[in-house]
Amino acid sequence: MTSTYRVRASKWRAYWELHIEDGHGVEVGVTQVEGVGVRLDLDLGAAEAMVRDFLTCDEVPAADTATIVIVTADAAPLP
Repeated sequence: MTSTYRVRASKWRAYWELHIEDGHGVEVGVTQVEGVGVRLDLDLGAAEAMVRDFLTCDEVPAADTATIVIVTADAAPLP
């Protein structure tokens, strides 16, 4: 069974703060990823990798196959 994690990304200085919630809406942790470019855009690949690393370090089973849904603080889910 694949686990799904919702990640709420909000900009904070030169970084994006990533609030990770499990499938029940319970926050399981927070991590950060650096913004890219002049506008400090969110790099979805880097954000997903950071979330998977966080889950792996937290010994979440099957973190490498979990579904990661990233949303920005004021927007719909990102592709």
